[in-house]
Amino acid sequence: INDEFSCSSGMCIRLSWMCDGDNDCRDWSDEANCTATHGIFQDKSILVIPQRWACDGDADCQDGSDEDPANCEKKCNGFQCPNGTCIPTSKHCDGINDCSDASDEQHCEPLCTRYMDFVCKNRQQCLFHSMVCDGIIQCRDGSDEDASYAGCSQDPEFHRTCDQFSFQCQNGVCISLVWKCDGMDDCGDYSDEANCENPTEAPNCSRYYQFQCRNGHCIPNRWKCDEENDCGDWSDEKDCEGKVHPVTTSVPPTCLPNHFRCNSGACIVNSWVCDGYKDCIDGSDEEACPTSRPNVTVTSPALPGRCSRFEFECQQLHKCIPNWKRCDGLRDCQDGTDERSCPTHSTLSCPNGYKCEDGEACIMVTERCDGYLDCSDSSDESNCTDDTIVYKVQNLQWTADFSGDVTLTWARPKRMSSTSCVYNIYYRMVGESIWKILETHSNKTNSILKVLKPDCTYQVKVQVQCLSRVYNTNDFITLRTPEGLPDAPFNLQLSLKKEAEGVVTGCWSPPVNPHGLIREFIVEYSRSGSKEWSSLRTTKNCTEIKNLQVNTLYTVRVAAVTSRGVGNWSDSKSITTIKGKVIPPPVIHIESYSEDSISFSLKMTANIKVSGYVVNVYWTFDTHRQEKRTLIIEGEKSIQKVANLTAHTPYEISAWAKTELGDSPLSFVHVVTSGTRPAPPSLKAKAINQTAVECSWTGPRNVVYGIFYATSFLELYRSPHNTTTTSHNITVLVQRDEQYLFLVRVMSPYQGPPSDYVVVKMIPDNRLPPRHLHSVHTGKTFAVIKWESPYDSPDQDMLYAVAVKDLIRKTDRIYKVKTRNSTVEYTLKKLEPGGKYHVIVQLGNMSKESSMKINTVPLSAPDALKIITENDHILLFWKSLALKESNFNESRGYEIHMFDSLMNITAYLGNTTENFFKVSNLKIGHNYSFSVQARCLYSGQMCGEPATLLYDELGTGEDSSAARAGRSTDVAAIVVPVLFLLLVTLGIGFVVLYMRHRRLQNSFTAFANSHYSSRLGSAIFSSGDDLGDEDDEAPMITGFSDDVPMVIA
Repeated sequence: INDEFSCSSGMCIRLSWMCDGDNDCRDWSDEANCTATHGIFQDKSILVIPQRWACDGDADCQDGSDEDPANCEKKCNGFQCPNGTCIPTSKHCDGINDCSDASDEQHCEPLCTRYMDFVCKNRQQCLFHSMVCDGIIQCRDGSDEDASYAGCSQDPEFHRTCDQFSFQCQNGVCISLVWKCDGMDDCGDYSDEANCENPTEAPNCSRYYQFQCRNGHCIPNRWKCDEENDCGDWSDEKDCEGKVHPVTTSVPPTCLPNHFRCNSGACIVNSWVCDGYKDCIDGSDEEACPTSRPNVTVTSPALPGRCSRFEFECQQLHKCIPNWKRCDGLRDCQDGTDERSCPTHSTLSCPNGYKCEDGEACIMVTERCDGYLDCSDSSDESNCTDDTIVYKVQNLQWTADFSGDVTLTWARPKRMSSTSCVYNIYYRMVGESIWKILETHSNKTNSILKVLKPDCTYQVKVQVQCLSRVYNTNDFITLRTPEGLPDAPFNLQLSLKKEAEGVVTGCWSPPVNPHGLIREFIVEYSRSGSKEWSSLRTTKNCTEIKNLQVNTLYTVRVAAVTSRGVGNWSDSKSITTIKGKVIPPPVIHIESYSEDSISFSLKMTANIKVSGYVVNVYWTFDTHRQEKRTLIIEGEKSIQKVANLTAHTPYEISAWAKTELGDSPLSFVHVVTSGTRPAPPSLKAKAINQTAVECSWTGPRNVVYGIFYATSFLELYRSPHNTTTTSHNITVLVQRDEQYLFLVRVMSPYQGPPSDYVVVKMIPDNRLPPRHLHSVHTGKTFAVIKWESPYDSPDQDMLYAVAVKDLIRKTDRIYKVKTRNSTVEYTLKKLEPGGKYHVIVQLGNMSKESSMKINTVPLSAPDALKIITENDHILLFWKSLALKESNFNESRGYEIHMFDSLMNITAYLGNTTENFFKVSNLKIGHNYSFSVQARCLYSGQMCGEPATLLYDELGTGEDSSAARAGRSTDVAAIVVPVLFLLLVTLGIGFVVLYMRHRRLQNSFTAFANSHYSSRLGSAIFSSGDDLGDEDDEAPMITGFSDDVPMVIA
């Protein structure tokens, strides 16, 4: 395209962006080969800068040549003051007077957002109406609390009036009329729920700034003419004339003094009339104005060629409009000439966001379908589906009541389901990085926070949770919590004034944690034996109590006062008004100290009878609380030991003596215990039903822990509920439908530092979680899960939502299960072998959830893995998995791994869709293990079981021929001995057979040669070798006679 420039990377930008000094191509190719022309300025040092930077009031060139008076006398690219001074555009309308006549801060447009509707007097800030006249100055010029400008009431604090669309509670809080008689304590004192049995007026749409549909439904006025069927009968989109009508709120019939009433009924400040800017929606503040003054950039008739260089001249009526309105997509000239011949927009890429359809802007993904129009063409809120929609609360506001509670209110996101979604409140103190969460378990658009620390600044945001999906938001408000009741003053000391009788001087230290601004102190005193207290007030830390009776014992105490009220009383001190008698303070001497104890002694230097001592031991773990332990010592016993302390902790010991003349002044001593301070426990707490909280923590063993809990921050540190245990978990029973703060600390053998407090919102009856969720059986493509109903024997059908999150594919599915059974069994189908899933079960009304993780059985290993050895490689063979796995497709394939035991390394050899794989380049002398499995999916997160086979048939030769020779040598070494043994065995066999044959042969020969000896009366046998010998040496067989015949058969 002719009006575009092609970067080296292939990206296209506007031609006008070439050689402008900006890296628009991101590779500087648009700034290459540039000369001092083409809309740029070149300084004397050959540095090239954009032409618009010359004469703009900023010295961009090192030699300052871009601001040379000789060149800039007649032109100014910034803002030119009437005296000719040129200042940068960034200093125009920045709230600071840079021109000598302050002309750079005149006629400035306010920098308002679309949901802020109050403009400060300096026109540099915009506020919500709820922040106006609230007693806190938000505008830098204080105009939001100015009675003449903002119309604030002159009544005292907490006595302001509410508008006609709000209800004023008895405690002074203003709430919407919609919340009156709705069954919820929105005021905090239940005054909005009083006298509700017979309402005197029926609600109607007009009372609540709402539009009434023809079918009787009420919707917010801002939803009218937004091209969506919010009424259900399209009546909110009728009579819209093809565009969205601006929404105007009802206004009073008259305006305040020094204000101008627009034709639409709105009120603006008189100084905004005829200032060149349309502050009225209908522009009536700029009608019938006198001829425009110099330097005012307002759309006005002008003679041809008379528009300044900062203006554009329309062709037909020759009107002048500011240059910034040229080619802005809006038709400012009646003939539309300001939008003609505009350069083609460059291709805008949004790698990490969403690009508007007009290509003008990139927005964050979380801003898509969030109910806010972030794109100028509204494309970010079109074609929204359940998958793309993002729910964000709108118009989040806060109010505080006299009791210190903070009430949050917001508008429900558009199209959000009121039955399956709830709100979660996140808060953190300014300066902290971690958000704390308070689950409301409710879909109501208001909530009361009772757990914030008083007199602190917090950031608060509200997020929507629909079933298991949470819609994150970065939009938060900043609030300041009301002041709280202050802690007690300490170190109260009494003394007699020497110059006058009956005068006692009292001094004290202010509270460590005032929880606000201390307005004054109240000092009370009482005569001994009297139950009546007298009081006086002072703003200082010392005061004199006068006109007391002489020789009388008095008791004195003091308390601090904030806007919240009177705080706790200090320890009482006594003194006797005897002139000339001075009681000295006791002397504290540290005898010894260890990790968990301090020993000290007390004594009085004066000869005064002591009836006892009062000792206070102070220490601090939390900056919001000073802890104290008090010891009452009877008599004059001086040696004391304080045990159960914490190692390496600073302690302050203060003591005074009780004498016959009254209480002595205080003595102080400071000491740090030895050793290393233990770390505080790490606490987790969650509600498990309507009245039970499960607490668990980490910390040392063989100690006693104390668990402390309360419904507010001040109650937690002053009068908490508590219990003890020696384990690391406990279940605490509390009241239902309350917010609780929990903390845990070691109580024995030492009193350790407390954990951070944890906030728990108790679960309403109808939002309990399912019980005992577990898996019964898990297969390759299914899993059977089982759970019990939130309570026993349900009397009606219960609708459960079963959410299955695929942790590998990053997808989720939600199923509905409706049953009345106390025990529910459900089968999850269509799972993948080897998958990882997170299963969440909860009631359909967004109850607390029960969850578990399931890992399905992976595909089995291939069968019959074999290795065939070839000359220079081996082949792996196996049976197809498809023969036994119906969930396996051959197109998925297999992957092969190899483990070298000698090198102790595992290598990935590759993958294949065949049933064999060739492996080459194996090293001689190495032993290998090969494994084959179904190919892994999703970066190795979903794999099959491997089949493994060992291969160790390689020798230790240098090459393959040597290996073959080595193999033949090895075979010969085995075969030759075996053959030799076989031959020896055969030889031995033949010898044995030959000997047996010889013996048989000799025996037969001897028998054949036998004869009968009549002399001996017996038969004589002879071997062949013995023939011819004497008969006496022949063997002889007796038992034969002449009468017995010998038979040979």
